[in-house]
Amino acid sequence: MLHYLFNSVTNEGINLWHYYYPEQWIPHCAITARNSYDEICEAIRAVEKMKIPFNAVAEKLVLVNFIDGDEICSYKLR
Repeated sequence: MLHYLFNSVTNEGINLWHYYYPEQWIPHCAITARNSYDEICEAIRAVEKMKIPFNAVAEKLVLVNFIDGDEICSYKLR
């Protein structure tokens, strides 16, 4: 099903970031992009207060360059 959806989108000429290609996708949650340090901190505080409808474990926090996906730094969470 996921391959069908991917092919449907790309067959329409829509270019997807390579991180969204089948077998390349890594589960993630983008919190913010192109924001100031203060705005990023505010976004993280808002996410901390959210109640999500499923159980999940955050393993690490990674700061990446949004344009090319290069990792800037990462922090392993306890």
